[in-house]
Amino acid sequence: MSGTVDPSKTNCQRIPFWLDSESTPVYCCLHVSSEQRHNQIGVVICSPLGFEYTHSHRTLRHLADRLASAGIPTIRFDYHGSGDSDADLRAIGRVEKIQQNIGSTINQLKQATGVTQVCLIGVRLGATLAALYTEQSPIDKLILWSPCVKGRAYVREMMALEKLAAHSEGTDQDFIDSGGFILSNETAESLGQINLLKMEYSNINNVLLIERSDLKTDQKLLRAISNKETRTSCEHYLMEGYADMMAEPQETKIPFDTIEKVVNWIKPQNTAHSDFEIQTKDFKQVAFHPSANSYERICYPIGSNLIGILTTPKATQDKPIPLVVLANSGSVHRVGPNRLYVELARELGKAGIASFRFDLRNLGESVMGLPVDENHPYPHDSTADIEDIINHLQSHFEYDKFVLAGLCSGAHNVFHAAIELEHDKRINEVIMINPLAFYRRPHNFQDNSKEQEMAKDSEQYRKSLLDPSKWKQLFSKRGNLGYIFKFVIRLLWKKLASLFFSVARIFGIAQQTQLSKDLNQYRNSDTHISFFIASKDPGKKILMDNAKSTVNSMIKAEQLFLYDIENADHTFSNFQCRSRFIQKFVKHILNKYLK
Repeated sequence: MSGTVDPSKTNCQRIPFWLDSESTPVYCCLHVSSEQRHNQIGVVICSPLGFEYTHSHRTLRHLADRLASAGIPTIRFDYHGSGDSDADLRAIGRVEKIQQNIGSTINQLKQATGVTQVCLIGVRLGATLAALYTEQSPIDKLILWSPCVKGRAYVREMMALEKLAAHSEGTDQDFIDSGGFILSNETAESLGQINLLKMEYSNINNVLLIERSDLKTDQKLLRAISNKETRTSCEHYLMEGYADMMAEPQETKIPFDTIEKVVNWIKPQNTAHSDFEIQTKDFKQVAFHPSANSYERICYPIGSNLIGILTTPKATQDKPIPLVVLANSGSVHRVGPNRLYVELARELGKAGIASFRFDLRNLGESVMGLPVDENHPYPHDSTADIEDIINHLQSHFEYDKFVLAGLCSGAHNVFHAAIELEHDKRINEVIMINPLAFYRRPHNFQDNSKEQEMAKDSEQYRKSLLDPSKWKQLFSKRGNLGYIFKFVIRLLWKKLASLFFSVARIFGIAQQTQLSKDLNQYRNSDTHISFFIASKDPGKKILMDNAKSTVNSMIKAEQLFLYDIENADHTFSNFQCRSRFIQKFVKHILNKYLK
């Protein structure tokens, strides 16, 4: 077990740790030069909030690696109530708590590396919060990267996102539910009072303002920062590729030119590097999380680049329960979409169930350097990674029974792991959450994108036909009736083909589908499989269209369990839906393994 990982092809190392900020564990990762030689200036990165936190994670990790390689020690961290850090997004005084987090992280950076100067880098709302911090505490340098100039405007954006969602379940809630992330009314009110145009900037020597080249720029913020009375120097930079940087996690592109601009702007000119031994004695690898009544440990399987967090409950069940392993969903790092995996792990912890959420080697913080397969959600070596995790958890923590679980591509990867490790009796069960594809690897690739579209449209039309108010929307689909006619013809053809092949298989004329064969392998190996599928997702229809008889027979034999999550979408982006899913998941584990 080691507290450091050496990224290949980069001259830096990462040291993740828990920072006890105001008695609340905050997840941090220190990036330093592998040679432990650096300048006298360090960096603290203030990430965005909400879905932008998830979308920017890859770029900010690359930025921190590059800064460290240039001799600039850098800490990334998750605010109170976000990412891997503790507490509830609806907690009171969250803006003040985040300000405390920034200050604690700066102090930790100085103590650990000996730097005497600090640069704060904030992206979007993170830039707004970083600027707010400088109102009370001096900072040597500040980078505002596409900042939210007015907190009130940001809150309006989040409210608009909530209204766009088609799954709102009430108006009496005390929070804004925007894209799966909670913003309490109290936090929204505090943010609404922030206005970068009215700040003084007297505690900062130098500011770099990075704005998007594809949007019209407003000179008001630049003028406010460069006010003659403050004597603050402000440089303005227009970046290319902002939209790509903030795209869906599996589609993000790294703005390397902007990263180089940041590095060169921060790095002191003609300043020699100094030697310094990194002081990590205060770095905690284990922290108690009061909100989950559980301990969380940062783990690395020896000999691999994988990183994960083991959640172990303070109060365990009397009867041993298999440990739940959560594999990446898509290209989102281990916190999961909408922070789903963190919330799930901590609810499991409250129920006395241990879990391990981790990043596959080409995703999240397990990525080292610039591998050609970085950010690919269906890696060919995911089974080897999962086996390494199982071996590590058994050898170091004596767990010998496991439930493999994952959403979307994570479902695909754990599905194949159990098939390829069919003789590994340590795997009790596989839980597939909203699977969209069962075969995406190069050697068994099946393009089912049209099948996904048909399944999704079929469900939409079925519901529309039962609701007269939806007829107008139904017939405006794709702008004309031609699409609906073609859809009905394709659907009827598919139904007839499915019926023909079902009858042919009964008489031994046609072979089983690959999915039926694989499910039967589960049956024969006595590894159970369960499905949690959102009602708005096509996963159930895809499953039943390809292996209906096998699924039904396995359900009857209690070798397969199938759960519907009412009114939910693919990533459970609605708070109530996410809560229902987590409750059903925990209840399933308790019922199945405490009988």
